Amino acid sequence: MNPAVFILVLCYSSLSGVINSSGQIFTVENVQNRVPQLVHYQSMKISETHFSIITAMDSLEKGDPLAEFCKNNYIFLNYILTGSPRFTVSRQPTVLDLSAIEPTNYNKYLKDTITRLNNTLHSAIQKDTIATTLFLDAINAYLLTRNGVIEGVKPKQKFTVSMPDLTKIAVRFFKRINNPIEKQVLWHLDFDTFYDASRISTSPYLEAFCYQTAFKWISSSHIYSESYEDSFVDEVNKLNERIEHLPNTPVKAKASRLMMQELMLKSNVLDKVLRKEFEQNKSWLGFIIN
Repeated sequence: MNPAVFILVLCYSSLSGVINSSGQIFTVENVQNRVPQLVHYQSMKISETHFSIITAMDSLEKGDPLAEFCKNNYIFLNYILTGSPRFTVSRQPTVLDLSAIEPTNYNKYLKDTITRLNNTLHSAIQKDTIATTLFLDAINAYLLTRNGVIEGVKPKQKFTVSMPDLTKIAVRFFKRINNPIEKQVLWHLDFDTFYDASRISTSPYLEAFCYQTAFKWISSSHIYSESYEDSFVDEVNKLNERIEHLPNTPVKAKASRLMMQELMLKSNVLDKVLRKEFEQNKSWLGFIIN
């Protein structure tokens, strides 16, 4: 997998003082206090002297009424909190070389580094009013389906989006499709897009939904059982043959990605995937598809 992909680490961990039941009123502060637990940096050993600093997305303890929602929608929430081009704190994995440090000081150095990075990360999230508003709105919408509510957060009226517009957002997260086996088409996510601060963000909420849908789909076995028309498969093969002969340059990469995305819009498979994900989560999602 592309080394630029942020690593999502799911685990259950303790969050003291947060044990509520369905139907209880939450405060904004109470919900926001969960953010440091949901998204943070942590270290991962890759050699005796090298450690990777990765972005981890944790879930909450089982007794927390938001645990199931956060676990099932960790990609959506991660995008809401840190995926916008506005967000300037790097989420790319960073490798630390500790060869110049005494091994006995590794733990302290890593702990201090993680603490400093997390302070920067969480401060940036807290200052991003768009991200925090979207996060609170999503949590509040979910709580309303469980007879709960965040005090002071007004339920938002659902907005309408067309399926063609939703699909146009979704294809931006892909870079390539190919046909390795007869009548089978594989879709490849463009993880670099997630980190590209120059990209245009038109609707972070819809982007978060599309990104989670795409990520879940390519990670499942369903992607191998989709049915495609022969004409679409032929177009996929022809486009790959054309791109193969182009010089390997950044210009080629950008041009081929755009051509691939235009071709993706001709398939109704992504429409069906988006529709299915919407139907499964429409009770709390902030939009409807017309």
